[in-house]
Amino acid sequence: MSKIFRARVAQKWNSYHRKYRPYVLPEDELKCSLLEDSAEKIIACAGCGRPVKFGESFTSLEIHTESGFGFMVCHMCIDQETERARVAEAMRREEE
Repeated sequence: MSKIFRARVAQKWNSYHRKYRPYVLPEDELKCSLLEDSAEKIIACAGCGRPVKFGESFTSLEIHTESGFGFMVCHMCIDQETERARVAEAMRREEE
């Protein structure tokens, strides 16, 4: 089942511009994933490529399939994505 949900190219959401841009997933031996049948499976973080257990990963706020499903990212990448979203929202509010 998990092989169906893997891809090399994704879309990355830019919180400030509110647009998607093409994004190449960091894949080598490990693959980025959306869904696995085991929480213990080691996958590549879609943000940085580091190995992470699927059960310890988070659904990305930025890196999605064309259908809008989020790839899994590590705790450091989800923290960075959350911060970028917070800063982008603050900047948009200042511009209004």
